[in-house]
Amino acid sequence: SVAFAVLFIGLGVDFSIHYCLRFCEYAGADDALPRTAVAVGGSLAIGATCAAIGFLSFLPTDYKGLGELGLISGGGMVIAFFMNMTLLPAMLALFAGPTAPQSPPRRDPLARRFNRQILVGAAFCAVLAATTAPSARFDFNPMNLKDPASESVAAFHDLAHDGDSGVYAID
Repeated sequence: SVAFAVLFIGLGVDFSIHYCLRFCEYAGADDALPRTAVAVGGSLAIGATCAAIGFLSFLPTDYKGLGELGLISGGGMVIAFFMNMTLLPAMLALFAGPTAPQSPPRRDPLARRFNRQILVGAAFCAVLAATTAPSARFDFNPMNLKDPASESVAAFHDLAHDGDSGVYAID
């Protein structure tokens, strides 16, 4: 749950940073807020949708708690997008002072020079991920993360194979 909180809060803050930086680019213009909303609305919507789908992908797991965290975080991404497109502009309109327009960032010449190779590499990674994803399995048993040759794990497995006394039963 701590990892989900860090991811969820971090993504929501990243949406705000993205919005505010674009607002700074348009600062000084009379229509800075509407231009910012149009400029970043689509990319934030795509980012929030992808993050929500990523969190919601935990729903079909057998581990109920992880699935519920995925549902909460997936819904939270929708709320974070909504707040970044409504509350944040309202707060900027109320509290942002006059700022000088920022110069737009320069494009990376290296990325421009190798854009085809980057796209081919990304497509290869996507195909590789799509072919290996069906065989991926989630194992939420922490005992399987430990060294099976250690004394404590060996004793646990001896007790587990002991028949009537289940290791997870409370007597």
